[in-house]
Amino acid sequence: MIDMGIRIEFFDPATLDTDHRRLLGALCRPEGYLALAVPAIDSRISVSSLRLTPHDEWQPFVLGSTLRICDVVHQPAPRRQGSVPTWWGESPREPTVTVVLRAALRGSSLTLLPRIRQFAADGWTLEDPAEGSELQRSWQKARQQVDEERAREAPVHAPE
Repeated sequence: MIDMGIRIEFFDPATLDTDHRRLLGALCRPEGYLALAVPAIDSRISVSSLRLTPHDEWQPFVLGSTLRICDVVHQPAPRRQGSVPTWWGESPREPTVTVVLRAALRGSSLTLLPRIRQFAADGWTLEDPAEGSELQRSWQKARQQVDEERAREAPVHAPE
C-alpha cells in the first residue's frame, strides 16, 4: 500500500484555454489516502473516494464521477548508512507521493461553503489562493466555522 497525498487545483471555469487557465487555489492533504500503487498521469481518481463525511452527509464538489490525474509529485527521503541523516530535519522521514487533480470551480461562496467546509474539518489546507476568489472566501469562512465548532466542543477546565 502507498500512503498518498492529494492536491486538487481549482481553476476559473471562464478560462477555457487549458494552457492559460486561472488558478484559484488548491486544496491539499499531504497524506492520508491509501492506494494500491502510485497512480499514473492521465489515470483517474473516483470523486467518491475523496468523500470526507458519512455518505448521507457528503456533498460532492465537482461535476462528474472522476478526476484526471494531471501530475504526480514524488518526494523521496534520503538514506545514509541505513537511516535518515540529521541534516534532513523535520522533512518527511519516509518517501511520499502526491497526485495532482484539476477541477473547474463553479458556484458562489454560499453554495461552495458546505463543500469546502468538509475539507477544512478534515485537515486539508488551502495553498496558492487567488486573492478575493470565491475559493478563498469560502475557505476563510469554513475555517472560521470549524475553529468555532472545535472551541465549543473543547472541554472547559475550571481554574485551580
